[in-house]
Amino acid sequence: MINRICLAISLIVLIALPAALTAQHKRAQSKAEYAEWVKTRKAYKRVQWFNEQRQNPDGTIPVDIYWAERDRVIREQRALGKAALSHIEWQTVGPHGVNALPAHWGVTSGRVRGLAIHPQDPETVYIGVAAGGIWKTTNGGASWTSLGDNLESLTFGAIAIDPQNPQTVFAGTGEARFNFKTVIYDGKGLFKSTDGGATWTEITTAFGTRTHFAALAVAPNAPNVVYAALASGYTYLGNLNNEGIWRSGDGGSTWNQVIPINDAFDIVPHPTRSGEVFAAIGGGDNDSSGVWFSSDFGQTWTQRSSGLPDSPKIHRIQLALSPDAPNTVYAIVFSAGDQTRIFKSTDNAISWSQ
Repeated sequence: MINRICLAISLIVLIALPAALTAQHKRAQSKAEYAEWVKTRKAYKRVQWFNEQRQNPDGTIPVDIYWAERDRVIREQRALGKAALSHIEWQTVGPHGVNALPAHWGVTSGRVRGLAIHPQDPETVYIGVAAGGIWKTTNGGASWTSLGDNLESLTFGAIAIDPQNPQTVFAGTGEARFNFKTVIYDGKGLFKSTDGGATWTEITTAFGTRTHFAALAVAPNAPNVVYAALASGYTYLGNLNNEGIWRSGDGGSTWNQVIPINDAFDIVPHPTRSGEVFAAIGGGDNDSSGVWFSSDFGQTWTQRSSGLPDSPKIHRIQLALSPDAPNTVYAIVFSAGDQTRIFKSTDNAISWSQ
């Protein structure tokens, strides 16, 4: 695994080299020859040395040890309390826009991966970003407060608010993207707050310590039922065992993997019909990609993809339900050939048309 990581990072570095330098090595025609040439580069050797100081004898990175040590340091800092930091002077450095690449995009934000709006107060919004924590506004975005700076993960991919008790907020860590090589951020489980984000409880038992949350949702008429969609987005490292659709029946304390299929990108409960919920599976590498439906709060599922592209061609898919037309469902599908198309169903996802 370590060699694949090193190779992937090195290839990214080499892509940025001037064309004149890379052109000198066009003689390496095969992937094997190119891989051997990459290993001679200093960029590869630097990454290799860095990882070798931290890997197990079998070449794997001890993720569990990494998180254990990180948690230990965080606990030590918490024990010191605010008094230990009182002598430090702080100045604001963000969040601000960043200069984008390519430059003609101008000043942009980083990737906002999760967003949840308070069901009764639209001025209150939570956002989670790819590598910058979770933020909350109570004045419609005029100002923002950072939440959970001392959490074990600062990468958030999905946020959900309990519609019946808006003080309860779920935040899933790690971002999910389709086929994005190694430029993607891992997370560490699920966090739950019952006081509007002031304090958080970590939930990792079911999901493990390496997660990529794509979506979270709380059942509108059953607040103890919570849904999660997990994917990854890796090209070189493959899929993770925790990908798919998950369900909790006790407010997020325990979870079951109800659809164990890679690259689950969305989960949307029906806003008015109790128990109905839709899931979106992508990946483009199996016959199970498409839209899935449950009428028993996510305990059992059937596939509803008639009219959508063939399953192996569905790479990423997101869903939206009409609040005014109870049988109308929308799907935006990114499929083979780099096509992004919108599909609509007027019969509760039984059939679809572009």
